[in-house]
Amino acid sequence: MILIRSESFDPYYNLAAEEFLLKSSQDDIILLYRNRPSVVIGKHQNALAEADMRFLKSKGIMLARRISGGGTVYHDPGNLNFSFIRNHAGEGHQIDFTRAVGPIVAFLQSLGLNAHIIRNNSLVVNGMKVSGNSAHVFRSRTLHHGTLLFEADLEMLNEVIQKEPDNYHSKAVRSVRATVTNLKELLNPSMNLEKFTNQLVMHLNPAEIRSLSIQEEEAISILAYGKYNQWEWNFGYSPDYTYTKKIRHQNKNFHITLFVSKGIILEVRVAGEMESEFPDTLKNALINQKHDEIIRSGNVGEKENSIFAADLAEIFKQLT
Repeated sequence: MILIRSESFDPYYNLAAEEFLLKSSQDDIILLYRNRPSVVIGKHQNALAEADMRFLKSKGIMLARRISGGGTVYHDPGNLNFSFIRNHAGEGHQIDFTRAVGPIVAFLQSLGLNAHIIRNNSLVVNGMKVSGNSAHVFRSRTLHHGTLLFEADLEMLNEVIQKEPDNYHSKAVRSVRATVTNLKELLNPSMNLEKFTNQLVMHLNPAEIRSLSIQEEEAISILAYGKYNQWEWNFGYSPDYTYTKKIRHQNKNFHITLFVSKGIILEVRVAGEMESEFPDTLKNALINQKHDEIIRSGNVGEKENSIFAADLAEIFKQLT
């Protein structure tokens, strides 16, 4: 087993590193990395249904989609991420979380923690989640990866999540909320993240420890900025969905429903007190716009000089 530690804190780069090592090597690899504050969603999730986009923008928090399934996780420098990239044992044995994450569970148990994997592939200590895990299969190889909350900002973790997920309707995978805790709170006060990481490396006992080569870094950067930081991957890849919101405007209540495909609003329907009064100009101002950009900016775009600009801006502010 080869252990690689990424020096980058860029989530796009580190997610690309996982995919690159999965697809370009036949070695058994452990990749360890940390990210700057970011929300990382599963491959089959709706980005807007998982994260509060206006809050992310206000705090400069990144959003990134990974190639594995599962739910949304929050990363920051107090969170250690691990990836086991191996050749699997064949059909029916591609994904085995108990086996894959076993070394992490054993390490935590060696520190005196009551750690184990539960049914949704989360790693818990004393019933509280400290790690979310997911997997992706590529031909004869499998990526099992997860998080380890060591001293993450748990207040921020709670703030970044979408507060109104039920407004979104689709076949997208929904995250399951759980009570979380930091490992630092459960360990000896003298334990810091650097010491914790070094002890984990010793426990894993890899045959080789190395850094990414210049050639690997170049290939990973191309993948990171050609795929992982692109709007088409992070937002446009979301499954088709409808978004319905109750809005009050001009002392009247109504429901507005957006039909969204590949991140683009294709249709707008209005029901309620304003149904017959809602101008087509306002509907048309929403159609063909990127839903996430409307949420983050509240910008009326090219139609901001129209006579409906003030009405449209007010409605946009409510489309969270």
